Amino acid sequence: MLYYKYLKISEKTNGQEKYDFELLHSCLNGYIKFAKFNELNDPTETNFSIDSLEVINVSLKKILKNGCNSKEHDILVKQLRLLNSVFPEKAINIDDSMLHLLLQILRMPDVFDTLNAITNQLFNGFDLSKVLAFWGRNTVKDLYRNVGAFSISQNLGLFTMWDRYANEAKGIAIEYRNLENVFTGDGSDVLNEVKPINYCKRRNPPVTTNPSDLLYLFFTKLEEWQHEQELRVVKPLAECTKKSTKTGSIFLYKIPRSHINRVITGWNVDEENFKNIKEICQTYSVPIVKAHVDGDKVIMVQQ
Repeated sequence: MLYYKYLKISEKTNGQEKYDFELLHSCLNGYIKFAKFNELNDPTETNFSIDSLEVINVSLKKILKNGCNSKEHDILVKQLRLLNSVFPEKAINIDDSMLHLLLQILRMPDVFDTLNAITNQLFNGFDLSKVLAFWGRNTVKDLYRNVGAFSISQNLGLFTMWDRYANEAKGIAIEYRNLENVFTGDGSDVLNEVKPINYCKRRNPPVTTNPSDLLYLFFTKLEEWQHEQELRVVKPLAECTKKSTKTGSIFLYKIPRSHINRVITGWNVDEENFKNIKEICQTYSVPIVKAHVDGDKVIMVQQ
């Protein structure tokens, strides 16, 4: 499969477009940037809420009474893998049999009242639902702080993408192939996997104590962004290389260069800078084409 990363590689200085090819060199060397979630274009992405204490109490009593079905059990295992991958220093190593035993213990009579009494004693009067709400809120915040996103599209003909992310078609798009063979997942169903964004009318539902997948925390955007047809890879920032730049720190991850298929320049790249980009691509043996507007479509023209 083919994927596209639109990039801006120039700035207007004193009325003229000035190109900086450092980013192009980095991309052609196989480096991709994982942006922190608070840097993403949709400012609502990290907005979330926690279920009310009443709902949490009802949920806990139901789980402690009835246990978890096989689907909920699988979700709990995936959530544990997610937390262990993002926070390896706090890893909890529980295999399926141990998790099953723990769930059986939690179904013992009066366990809800017992746990409530313990948390009240340990946390100065805070009952179990308040402790879980506090833990859940801080855990989600920590997840957002410690993972990054690499956003791509499978559509090269989006005028809005060339305009917004490639500097009004004065920039480039990197065409990648078979990234799904690089990011094959880690069993968490969230990390290190190419996944499409789900577009919705309203923001994320509340974080709940019910076993439910956490995809909506990382792969959901408002409907107004659906024209971008975004796919995304989410990765722990600890697995990336941190690099200092003039504007702050960035997080880079290197993939095999064989997954770089070609470079496409925008139709507004002038002849001189197209020549410069082409020479750079040739040093990496990466093909290059130029995008052109043909009526209401974007077409590629070999140069």
